[in-house]
Amino acid sequence: MRRRRNIWLLVFLVIGLGSLGNLAGELLAQYAPVLGQAVGFSLGPFTVDLYVLGFTLGASAVLNLGGLLGVLMGVLLYRRF
Repeated sequence: MRRRRNIWLLVFLVIGLGSLGNLAGELLAQYAPVLGQAVGFSLGPFTVDLYVLGFTLGASAVLNLGGLLGVLMGVLLYRRF
């Protein structure tokens, strides 16, 4: 019988461990500079104006080597359990 997986658990693990990995990478960058090198990417603002209601959506992220390792660890933990 196949176990049903919760996608919110995956999202929580990836964001949580990715954030902790970024923090660890920043803190350890003075000892290993390669951990502090970050890559950023973003989705530019997208504006919708409906005369009565308007909103703008956009997203950006910065990821260093520690954050990448955290994201990979989150995916592995999700697949393991």
